[in-house]
Amino acid sequence: MKQPPFPFYTIYLALLLFQNNLPAQPREEFKKLTEKIDRFLEAEQQDSFLYYSYKKADLAQRSDSLRIWAWTRCKMRRIYRKEPALAIQCLQESIALYEKGRSARTQEEWEPVLELYLRLSMALLDAGNIFKAGQSYEKTRAIAEQHRTPDFDLVEYIYKPMGNCYTRLGENEKSIAIFQKALPVVQAAQKPDVLAGLYLNIGVAYWNQNDYAAAAANYQQGLQIAGISADKRALLRNGLACNQLDEGQVTQALQNATEALRLLGPLGKAAQGEHSNALLLAAQANIRLGKYGAAQRLLTAALSEGRSAGILPRDLGKMELTQATLYRLQHKPMAALEACNRALSVVLPAFQPHTVVENPSAASFYEENTIIEALEKKAAAAVDYYAKDPDLKWLQLALECHDLAYVAETRLRNVFQYRSSKLGLQNAARNREQAAMDVTRLLYEKTNDPAYITKAFTIAERSKSALLREALQQNLAQRQSAIDDVRFVQLNGLKHNIADLEKSLLLTPQDEQVRQWQQQRDELLAELHALEKQLQNDPIVGLKTPQQESGLADFKTFPANETVLEYFVSETTMDVLVLTAGQAPVWKRFAYDAQLKQLHQQFTAYFASAAAILKDPDGYLHTAYALWQIIVPAAAQSAECLTIVPDGFLNFIPFEALVTATPGTSLRNAAYLVRRQQVRYAWSLASLQTQNALHSRASNALLGIAPLFANGERGLTTLDAGAREWAGFSTRQLLGDQATHQQLLSEVAQYRVLHFSTHAFANDPPRIELYDQALLLPDLYAMPLDADLVVLSACETGLGAEQKGEGVMSLARAFGQSGASCIISSLWRVNDQSTARLFAAFYQFLADGETTDGALQHTKLAYLNDPAIGAQQQTPYFWAGFVAVGADRTIHLDAGFWQLKIVGWLLGGGLLLGWLLWAVRRKKALQN
Repeated sequence: MKQPPFPFYTIYLALLLFQNNLPAQPREEFKKLTEKIDRFLEAEQQDSFLYYSYKKADLAQRSDSLRIWAWTRCKMRRIYRKEPALAIQCLQESIALYEKGRSARTQEEWEPVLELYLRLSMALLDAGNIFKAGQSYEKTRAIAEQHRTPDFDLVEYIYKPMGNCYTRLGENEKSIAIFQKALPVVQAAQKPDVLAGLYLNIGVAYWNQNDYAAAAANYQQGLQIAGISADKRALLRNGLACNQLDEGQVTQALQNATEALRLLGPLGKAAQGEHSNALLLAAQANIRLGKYGAAQRLLTAALSEGRSAGILPRDLGKMELTQATLYRLQHKPMAALEACNRALSVVLPAFQPHTVVENPSAASFYEENTIIEALEKKAAAAVDYYAKDPDLKWLQLALECHDLAYVAETRLRNVFQYRSSKLGLQNAARNREQAAMDVTRLLYEKTNDPAYITKAFTIAERSKSALLREALQQNLAQRQSAIDDVRFVQLNGLKHNIADLEKSLLLTPQDEQVRQWQQQRDELLAELHALEKQLQNDPIVGLKTPQQESGLADFKTFPANETVLEYFVSETTMDVLVLTAGQAPVWKRFAYDAQLKQLHQQFTAYFASAAAILKDPDGYLHTAYALWQIIVPAAAQSAECLTIVPDGFLNFIPFEALVTATPGTSLRNAAYLVRRQQVRYAWSLASLQTQNALHSRASNALLGIAPLFANGERGLTTLDAGAREWAGFSTRQLLGDQATHQQLLSEVAQYRVLHFSTHAFANDPPRIELYDQALLLPDLYAMPLDADLVVLSACETGLGAEQKGEGVMSLARAFGQSGASCIISSLWRVNDQSTARLFAAFYQFLADGETTDGALQHTKLAYLNDPAIGAQQQTPYFWAGFVAVGADRTIHLDAGFWQLKIVGWLLGGGLLLGWLLWAVRRKKALQN
């Protein structure tokens, strides 16, 4: 990259920093310098322009004229009109110098300072560095909201471009909050075009998060504004067209894009960028309609106009990617590969490949989703080319593209502030990971190289629970912190405040304060994100982001008797990776076909009610046996312990209730898997590894929470068996009207074991009921846990909406995110009487020294073997619903365990020291 000329301005930089106390120079000197600066700027004589600009800035510094200094520095960027990178560097240097000096004090001084920040934001946006532009706009907004002049248009200059930055990144909730803040300002100003543009921006943000109904409503609202200009009307039509394409309304999309072209045509070059976008949308509609010739003509015109108009690199890149899609449909994979490389070169200017097999360096990546999309499409084109030329290098290229796309995706996810944005990115990545798994499988089949099994494991792991791992590692850092870092207290406080706002938004979405709540939440999330980054960059705290990839090398410490089953389920296949210590890993692939889908649907249907299995016991046993034969490969069937890392439909399967031998006995004596193997579950092996490292520091043992609802409080059914579940082991009970939200929060962090015996619901919204109110997911995400074990003795606590690429968003998972090492939860509506019996036995096994998973297995076996329990209540419905996710360890139920342990250590140390002293004295006596 070309650097600014050296000889002159470095001297004046030093003067700016060290000559603050020189006397002020006469006004005439400023005038002479300004005339020279203007003359050299017009003549484009860069060296002379910079020399006199630095001289004037130095004079302003010595005269303590921040206003003149800032305007001079702002003007300096203009010499780099044809060199945007140097213009950005110049502005960044100016802002850095300003931030080291004194702050502006008067409105006269704030005006050029604001201009410096604004110009940098605009320059970064024009260069296509969306994330850095958004950060710069955030700083600009903070200044503008306090110090702008009355004629400064906050909406046009700040809110709209800043919101658009976040939309382009995929941080849609944040951008909507920004636009909603701008909406009343624009409505009050009565500017039709500005208002229409704002509705367009809001619509794009909703479209970007796949809320097509909300997007269309905002586009239509913009179109209904009277007196808006042709270009704004065209942009709204483009928005509708884009929305309709994604909804499959291709004909309507083409009509709207055509109308946009008609409106923009008379505007000529002034609307060339918008016109090129309308051409692109029309081309995409024609591709969907199979009219490839028309699509190519439109796309060629769009690319030509886009280049001429100087549209953003990312937008030009997306045009090239549409061209790649068209080439693939026309069976031209080489042309598609070249188009993908052009797209990458647009957004990564340093990437100038000589051949299609070259890929950009991950070191050149920045926060831009076009990079991800280009690499994904390039991988698909490489696989297409492999069909023409069966050289493995094309598959290896495809796999490399997928790996690089994952790196780019991780970089983008790490700057997101909203959970919804991260989940959206995970969801979008899942199809790419499936393609990566398919390529890896093909390479494995062609080469039989076990390295590809390791790669398959890596792909399966990185496609699971990324958000959960971030939260777990934050909890681990806080728990292992050598000192009580006040920043963690601030972090927890912010989480609580955000949770309160999210609850309000969830429970009363029509409240008149919704817009205010959204803005408050956005501000708190920004503060939370900044604090998390600060902790992440502090080497003492040790808070790290999840490693980009987890490999088998990270999990070498499996117990010899343990086998891990890592699953990866797609629309058409089910991959199972069998990992056993000391043995070669095994990779099995099964078709996820109609037969397997029907089998798992039949199996789960048996747990819809207590009577379902009893109505067809033979059918259940045969179904459970058939399913076991498929989903538990032979290589795992002899292990003492199974660790299940489920995926897809397997998240809802109680493996212990599968049948491992040909049915021929009664339900009571069936060969259930629980009789043969101990089972535990993990959201991912990476998350399990972190949960294994989480150890409670709480001094108290067990807190039992049972609202009971004796009088049907809040319309809920009485649960009189609740307190029997931990009888004899609780050090503290919150029963009945004591089991309130406030009381729980005041005590929850003081206990190693938490046991909730209450009602819970998986949907609308997911919640755990307390005496006075429900605990919602936002409450749980912010709850300060220090627990080795959380028992959720309630219905459906392990169920929830499945979020592709992250897992089931259950109540159990929320407790995991809050730092619980292990969670026992339910997969269906459990029976309260059998549950009380199960957990009374479970705690006894824990007290006898069993680990969590061992205690749970023995509890289920004891229930099955108990002759006092009638056959009708010994079906798996009554005992198989509870599963343990996370660390398997011994849980000490005595209240003073840690204190006793410390006393034991002190006594033991004292005895050892006494013995040593006695030995030394005895030795001396013998020597004498």
